[in-house]
Amino acid sequence: MYRARPARNNRTVAVKARPATGDDAAQRFRREIEIHRSLDHPHIAAFIDSGCVSVGGAGAANKGTVRYLAMQHLNGGALGGRLQNQSLSVENACSLLQPVAMALHHVHERGIVHRDVNPSNILLSEDGQAHLIDFSIALGPDDIPIGDGTLCTPAYMSPEQRGGEGTDPRSD
Repeated sequence: MYRARPARNNRTVAVKARPATGDDAAQRFRREIEIHRSLDHPHIAAFIDSGCVSVGGAGAANKGTVRYLAMQHLNGGALGGRLQNQSLSVENACSLLQPVAMALHHVHERGIVHRDVNPSNILLSEDGQAHLIDFSIALGPDDIPIGDGTLCTPAYMSPEQRGGEGTDPRSD
């Protein structure tokens, strides 16, 4: 992830970039972009732009095409970082996670399963509002998993994910 400021609007964004190759990782990234683009909820990091750019000019050691996803920049850090430094009361945890639950409901209404809900994938805005991010292993209603399923965060995997079974909204 990179922080960037596009010249056209001077708005800080978060940019996720991957080489635009034909492998599983590139295919997953294209799917992540499609899924993220389809979601519009105040507690999901807002999709801003995506595309491909050529990198490396003549004589450059690293030439190629890079696919990118630009999204809302949230500068309050990840919930995981906050939990390492402080504990949350039950009341604070509930008020922080209720909007994430509403975001997941929005995701699930569209037939999408996130499959990696964990404190690292919940970012906080400057005012402390929680936002869901990272749809890199999410599946839509007609998707077949790409890769071997080892991309989840093991400590947060549902039992059915661990067992290699299918996932549904209950898995999140």
